[in-house]
Amino acid sequence: MENGKKIVIAVNKRHLIILIIAIFLLLLVSFLFDDYPYWKSSFGFDESDKYTTKTIETWNKYGCCYFYKNDQKKALDNYEAILEDEKLVEYVKSNTAIWGIINLYSDKQISNAFNALVYGCYNSNHETGKYKSVADIPERLFRNCYIQLMMPNNMNKSIKEVYEQYLREQKEF
Repeated sequence: MENGKKIVIAVNKRHLIILIIAIFLLLLVSFLFDDYPYWKSSFGFDESDKYTTKTIETWNKYGCCYFYKNDQKKALDNYEAILEDEKLVEYVKSNTAIWGIINLYSDKQISNAFNALVYGCYNSNHETGKYKSVADIPERLFRNCYIQLMMPNNMNKSIKEVYEQYLREQKEF
């Protein structure tokens, strides 16, 4: 910049395309690292295990309240009270968004996931959309819905605890 000389950098379309692709790849890599906690199933749905498959079929048929045995009515009342919270869908939507701006799931998909978890996938009174099994719910959505069902929970045991207990009992028979 001596003597009033300026440095000129020429940018053409090719440079812009390469820059945009590089930014996109960096964002993709950062999303994958951000998504790392969701790579493993929180419930360990092992489709090759016949007991897990049978337990999932039971969940699909009756909903998570079935696993509470003697407390099924109390569990259903508890989870229905949680589902009445208007902020529930918004919370899950904001927590499943990519970088807080790109929503991965619609309100309807989130509601359908909650219905599948609580009521099962075969309950004609509650829509589950494309989720024909709780194992079909994407892990990120499943985990965030599950967390929301646990936070204000009035049950002594979580869904995961009663699910795993039921699974153990299936293996013992």
